[in-house]
Amino acid sequence: MLIGFIIVNAVGAIVVFWVLPNKVRTPDIEVPNVVGLNLNRAKQLIRINRLALQQPLINQASSTVTAGQIMSQTPSAGFKVKPSRMIRLVVSSGTEMITVPNLVGLAVEKAEQLVNQAGLARGRIAAVHSDQFPKANTVIAQTPQNGTLRQRQSQVSLLLSLGLKPVSLLMPDLQGMDLDQIRLLFAKNGLQIGKEEYQPHHQIGHGKIIDHQPPANAIIQPGQIIDLRVSGTHSSERDDSYFVEVVHQVSYHQNNEQTPLLTKKYVQIIIEDQHGQRRIVNSKYEPGILIRKPYKAVGEAVMRVYEDYELVREEKLE
Repeated sequence: MLIGFIIVNAVGAIVVFWVLPNKVRTPDIEVPNVVGLNLNRAKQLIRINRLALQQPLINQASSTVTAGQIMSQTPSAGFKVKPSRMIRLVVSSGTEMITVPNLVGLAVEKAEQLVNQAGLARGRIAAVHSDQFPKANTVIAQTPQNGTLRQRQSQVSLLLSLGLKPVSLLMPDLQGMDLDQIRLLFAKNGLQIGKEEYQPHHQIGHGKIIDHQPPANAIIQPGQIIDLRVSGTHSSERDDSYFVEVVHQVSYHQNNEQTPLLTKKYVQIIIEDQHGQRRIVNSKYEPGILIRKPYKAVGEAVMRVYEDYELVREEKLE
C-alpha cells in the first residue's frame, strides 16, 4: 500500500514538473529589424510578431534620418524574446530647428554672441546711415527675422548702422568773434580748429577773428578743419606752448586682429589744455588705421580718444 502511494506520487511529480511544461512551453520569438522603416510599418511588424510597442515613443532630432523613420530599437533585431515583449523605438523628428533670436538694437558684438550661442552662424553684414539708430555698429535689421525657425548653423545676416547721415553746413562769418566763443561754436557743430595764425590788427581787438578758411558761406561738413587768423601776438602762447604728435591706432571690432569687422569706426580725439577743449579728429576710420596728428598745446594738456562715442583712451600729453 505504501509502495503504491509512493509510486503514484512520483509519477505525478514527473507529470507536473517535466511532462506538462514541455507540453505547454511557448516558443521564443525573434525580434524583427524595424530600423530604417517608417513608424507605421514598424508598428505593423511588431504586431504581426506578437510583440508590444513601448509607450511613449522616443523622438530625437537627426540631420541624417528622415522624420518619422526608426533610428534604433531595443531589444535589437535577432534577439529571442517571449511573446508580448515590449519593444522600445527611437523615432527621428528630422533636422533640429532653432528659433532665431531678436538682434535689432544690439551692438554687433553682442548680436554675434547671441547668434553663436543659439547654434546659428553670422552671415553677411551691410551698413547704412540711420537716424533711428544714431550709434554706429548697432543692428538695424536682420535676415531671417526673429522668431522664425532655421536649421542649426543657418546664417543670420545683419544690417548695421553707420550712425547719423552726414549733413552739410554753411560756413558762418566769424570775423570779429572772440576765439573762446569760436571754440564753443565749433564744439557744438562738430568742427575743428586747425591753424591759429596771430597777427596784430589796428581795427579788430586782441583775440578776435580777422578771417578764416574756408571763408564765410562756403559749404562744409561736420568734422572739417577751419584755419583761423586771429588778432594779436599771443605772446603767452609762445612762452607756454609746445608741439606734440598725437598718435592713435583705431581698434578692431573683435579681439582677433586676423578677422576684423571692416565697418568703419567714428573716431574723436579731443585735447583739453589752457585754451579749453579742441576736437582735432572727428571722422570715420577703418579698424587698424594709424592716426597721426601734430598739435600745438598750451600748458598742461590731456588727450581723450573716443571710438563710436565710447572713451577708449585718456592720457596726459607731454
